[in-house]
Amino acid sequence: MGNKLKGLRGQNLHHLLTSSPWDYTRLMREILHKCICLLRTQNESIYLLLDEVGFRKKGKHSACVGQQYLGCIGKNDNGQVAVTAALSAGDFYCPVDIELFMPKDWDADSERRERAGIPGNKKNESKTVMALRMIKKLYKKLSGDLECVVFDALYGVNVDLLRQLITLEIPFVGDVRENQSVYLSEPSWKIPPYSGQGRRFTKAHPDKEPLKARTYFKKLKNKDFKLLTIRNGTKGVLQARYHMRKVWIHHHTSNTFLALHLLIRKDADGKVKYSLGFLNGNITMRRMVKAQAQRVFVERVFEEGKNITGLGDYQTRSWTGFHRHTALSSLALLFLMEQKMVLRETFGKVTAYQLQELVNATINTLSSIEQVIEKLLDAIPRYQKQIQNQLKWVT
Repeated sequence: MGNKLKGLRGQNLHHLLTSSPWDYTRLMREILHKCICLLRTQNESIYLLLDEVGFRKKGKHSACVGQQYLGCIGKNDNGQVAVTAALSAGDFYCPVDIELFMPKDWDADSERRERAGIPGNKKNESKTVMALRMIKKLYKKLSGDLECVVFDALYGVNVDLLRQLITLEIPFVGDVRENQSVYLSEPSWKIPPYSGQGRRFTKAHPDKEPLKARTYFKKLKNKDFKLLTIRNGTKGVLQARYHMRKVWIHHHTSNTFLALHLLIRKDADGKVKYSLGFLNGNITMRRMVKAQAQRVFVERVFEEGKNITGLGDYQTRSWTGFHRHTALSSLALLFLMEQKMVLRETFGKVTAYQLQELVNATINTLSSIEQVIEKLLDAIPRYQKQIQNQLKWVT
């Protein structure tokens, strides 16, 4: 932005992210408040979406960087990962909380922590623990409006997380993998009878055998599925076939069984998706289907954030700089959501990319070759000085 907007310099934006005295947490609270107010006007159920977003990075000094799985490229690489919470209602969505995940090797690395400005109270904790903290914080503000929490299989397979949400009576729909073990009826704990061979059993075992979700799916027939509309997509109405039933899963730590609902989605291309849900009140297939379909909007947050609002285009190493940058990107995404709502009333459905074209047409950018050359003549010596300083530090 600083290098392309007329009358500005790149270092102005860098100063805004690093040295200027403003609190990104306060900005995120304002974004949350505004987002809730806007979504309430839509007369649609509000969903809390949890996911993590990755950023490829070089070097080892950017806050919390390290070798870890990055969903943006689908494999392990050097980069940063942040747990993100977003709100959605109907076709509208906006991020409302984001925090860097800290790998274990950063916990005791005081030198790197000091350079990156990481607060002393920040420690390594799993993404599910971070997600649960976000859920608790946001649920207090949304309990009267929230339909449920929605997340992917990274969180859905964590039975400890599911049990805590059930205990807190926080409704959720979470994806699980095809090898998820489920019981089709509630088991009881019994000591198996002696078979006459080997040692006698002394500990109680479940009196029923679990099934893998994919094994249960293969036993189903076409008549066991119901064709339902998922949502209105960019290419028309999206539909899929669904099956739902009550199941139980084993929580090993407490040796209890959690009662949940298994939703199986079969797309026209043959792809199968599994989810477990816990909803307050009347649990219907349509409620589960609608909740599962909302997860796509957190992917839209990351797509539009990186492609339109510069979510991944930051050049700062510090903890504060990263969170300030993502807060400003979230503010831009909030603006896009608000404009979609406003323009829908007069023009119909408008995409974020169309809004980007409108905004670009109103911005006074560098246009003449003389202005571009002037910027380069100012920037090149500054970059060269930075390189020389880096070489002095290395040698």
